[in-house]
Amino acid sequence: MISAQFSSALQQASLLHSSPLSSSSQEFQSSLAQTLASLDNIKLQILSLALFSANETFDDISSSDLKYLLVSPYIADLVLLKTHPLTNPLEARQFRIHDLNRAKAEIEEFIRMVENYEIVRKVDLEYFEGKGGKSGEEKRNQKIARFKYEKELKNKLEYLKNNPTSADDDVVRETTLLEIHLQISKSVESYQFIKSELDLLSSAPIQPPQPPPSQEQSTSTSSPTDYTERLELQQPLLSPSGVPLRPFTLTSRTAIADGVFKPHWNLPTMTIDEYLALEMERGNFLQGGGEMPEKKIVEFDGNENEEEEMERKKKMDWDEFTDANKRGSGNRFNKS
Repeated sequence: MISAQFSSALQQASLLHSSPLSSSSQEFQSSLAQTLASLDNIKLQILSLALFSANETFDDISSSDLKYLLVSPYIADLVLLKTHPLTNPLEARQFRIHDLNRAKAEIEEFIRMVENYEIVRKVDLEYFEGKGGKSGEEKRNQKIARFKYEKELKNKLEYLKNNPTSADDDVVRETTLLEIHLQISKSVESYQFIKSELDLLSSAPIQPPQPPPSQEQSTSTSSPTDYTERLELQQPLLSPSGVPLRPFTLTSRTAIADGVFKPHWNLPTMTIDEYLALEMERGNFLQGGGEMPEKKIVEFDGNENEEEEMERKKKMDWDEFTDANKRGSGNRFNKS
């Protein structure tokens, strides 16, 4: 009987995880509550039948009862899916803290049980106790290793389910043990997230919502200098003699309607030509005055560079002479 109930509860849990419904919908939460009630009932039957004992070893557990070790992690997984659509945020936070503590207790019970049966890895136990990597690189490597490990377990489980060789005791025990190791890895990961969320909720300031004041209280306690959107009800705009009694702004519905779809920045109110004309009228431009001064043309006097010109011509003459008279072509004493 308990076996049929457990199989039915697992099927309902699988449907919840693959459901297209939102986890906050009433239909989803109703199915979730029914599945949790079934698992809670199964757990009570397990305790009453005393299927597990701290005095026995893993080999003492029968293969048919080994699967019931997974009840606690399944309960913790479903409890984390609970939502409480309350308008009061303080009550919603209290319900969430209660659910987190329950899931935390279920995971702790499961880990201590598999530790007692010595079927938990040392690395998983260290991660559960918060003795994992401290630096960012170490945590990243641990997450990658855990992801690969879980993927390997899932592939093995998928292969055994799709290729059933036989239903003997060894195959059933191996399949269940793989599922237990997979849930151990998932549970220690969820445990760290639960602790982080509990710390965050515990450190958040408690601000109970304040009820909005009634209209009678607001009108009775307000003074003439208090701000209110209905200022015109406190005092008249003008005195009998026509003197304004309070500040006011003249607006029209047309002006308000025209400004609805305008951009939030200020738009130009005139063109550049209009602005220049306005500035000229204000006398901000200098006009009139004398004639423009003539540009001074600088003329170069050749006498100033006469010495340089003579030096340049002397060099040119020497260059022409050396070109026309090669070296050694002078007086050769009538030698041909």
